[in-house]
Amino acid sequence: MLLEEFLQTARNQRMTVVGEMAFGEIAGYPFTLRPTVISQQVRSCAAYFVVEGRMPNPVFKELRKSLKPYGALSYMGSDRSRISFTCAGAQSDLWSRLYAGLSYLSQSFQANGIGIPQVCPICKQPGCNALAYINGYVPVHSSCLQNQAYSQIASAESNNRNGNYALGILGALLGALVGSIPTILLMFLLSRISAWLYALIPLGSYYGYKLFGGRMDKKVVLPVVIVFSVLMVFFTELVVGYLSIVKEYSMWLGIGEYLSLYFEVMTVGDIVGDIALPLIFTAIGLFISWDQIRRGNTDFEVSADLTLQTLTIKNPQIAGQTPSAAAMQPDPAAPSEAPLSSSQQAQSGWQDFSGDQDYTGQ
Repeated sequence: MLLEEFLQTARNQRMTVVGEMAFGEIAGYPFTLRPTVISQQVRSCAAYFVVEGRMPNPVFKELRKSLKPYGALSYMGSDRSRISFTCAGAQSDLWSRLYAGLSYLSQSFQANGIGIPQVCPICKQPGCNALAYINGYVPVHSSCLQNQAYSQIASAESNNRNGNYALGILGALLGALVGSIPTILLMFLLSRISAWLYALIPLGSYYGYKLFGGRMDKKVVLPVVIVFSVLMVFFTELVVGYLSIVKEYSMWLGIGEYLSLYFEVMTVGDIVGDIALPLIFTAIGLFISWDQIRRGNTDFEVSADLTLQTLTIKNPQIAGQTPSAAAMQPDPAAPSEAPLSSSQQAQSGWQDFSGDQDYTGQ
């Protein structure tokens, strides 16, 4: 199945399509569809649900077993509140198998009293009146989402106009220095070194660049953070070496005297060997902050705009309750049913994906 055909089918079912993802509901449970595409062909499709709390392991195991004829059920990481259902195999009946699996999954949620989040992920208050994609297709307050997105767009535009590279570079240097302080203090106070603390250096450098109003151009931010992180690792090693001499010999050498001694004793190989492990953990810090570092102002604007496109206003009066028992009747025999044909799909409740009902299923 071609990607455009897949997305057009989603539109025909009145799902919200943004980029290569589709957003819909079934029996009041919001979900995200994300196809796996190779050479414009949809090879499989994963549906993601966010539920309230953590799904009990016995329930999950039973669901996974029951859904095997249709696809694979899994958690997203260790978080049992984020459920993934993936359909693969023959493309001719992808939608019918997907629907059969999602129908049974939503019925099982209801039968086991598993609801959807009841508070807005932005303000943490109940009374949501819309759905939007915020780390999952979840209930939100439309005003919260719009305020957050428009604020993000305005902030990015302001940074484009007023951001200063020089101030950002200064902030990155000072931030890297602040990130090195825990390592230095640990050595001075306890005569110990924790390699994990080196991961704080690139984090400090990035947030220093941002805090000082540096222009968020990813072609500049990333090289600046990397350069200052590496330099600060070497600086930290120099300071740690100096403190080792102070601790061991109770000698306070002058800076020039210490540097002369350091480079006289240490070979290039010794220096590389000393900073190799710290650099590995510095790279871990870069990885942790990578999602932020790699995004420039344009990326933030696009991200906010895409989030707004997923916003679906539901009922201004709904109060974030879980789907009611009257919303659907569980059918334990669902997994044993034959895949639905195209004509059966049209008659069997595909309209559930349209979001005509409010997301509470009432």
